[in-house]
Amino acid sequence: MCLDKPKFGGPGKRKQKCEMRKCKMLQKNGNSVTTSLTVKQSLVSASNSELFTDSVPTVSRGRNNPKDCLFPSLVRKVVSGPSDEVMSLAFHISVTRCDMQTLLDLNWLNDQIINFYYKLIASHCRLRHSVHAIGSFFYTKFCASGYEGVKRWMNQVDLFCQDIILIPIHLGSHWAAVVIDFVAKEIIYYDSKETTVYISVQPPCLHKIREFLSYEAHDRHTSYPVGKLNTRVAQNIPFQQNGSDCGVFACMYARYKAFGQEFDFDQEHMPVIRQRMMFEISEKKIVDFD
Repeated sequence: MCLDKPKFGGPGKRKQKCEMRKCKMLQKNGNSVTTSLTVKQSLVSASNSELFTDSVPTVSRGRNNPKDCLFPSLVRKVVSGPSDEVMSLAFHISVTRCDMQTLLDLNWLNDQIINFYYKLIASHCRLRHSVHAIGSFFYTKFCASGYEGVKRWMNQVDLFCQDIILIPIHLGSHWAAVVIDFVAKEIIYYDSKETTVYISVQPPCLHKIREFLSYEAHDRHTSYPVGKLNTRVAQNIPFQQNGSDCGVFACMYARYKAFGQEFDFDQEHMPVIRQRMMFEISEKKIVDFD
């Protein structure tokens, strides 16, 4: 069972606190194995190591040693200070220090990080093609309230004029991703939990997303043939091997798909990818680390 539970909140609502914890998947013969992500204790104190650099490293994507700390000064800034201090602000989304700390260690990514990163991906793809990112609350709201509950969310954008739509999917205690590719005429579901359940039966969210598109097409009086969009579950993709990284995987699925890249990451690269996401959110730009 994936324990990557998103953190939700809002005006007048308390958000769950970030907590340090060990992954139960990293146990051998009853002895706890020290993870490569103990940033608060080990990485900050090792700032004089020759492995550390705050410049953008020239390395192959996802191939760094997981023990490397790429941005020590940023990590120190994220670790220390008021939890409500805003560390990045864009797309009408503010990311606080508490939000950024969900990218440390084996913490669960929250909705602020997910939404900011999806918007960041979409904003950096516009020179190549039209990409739009929908917020993480969309799917749960549509399931709970139907089309009337979300139709105003699309007032500022015509989805059918986009090439790609990125949708983070919150499934209670798990993050997944849906990509609507209008160029390839398909709706694709990406899930980092390796399972055989969806080989014969498609997940409900695929049908829900197509249902939403049908309502949207009718409301906008467009003749787009929504019924001809193929739905499928992505196969032969990287899977998580712990109970903490599904949010990171959901972000990477969206990023690689939006930029038209082949997946070249897996579980062992999550420590470095978390650091890269921290840097990109802080700098408000997507960086090619090749």
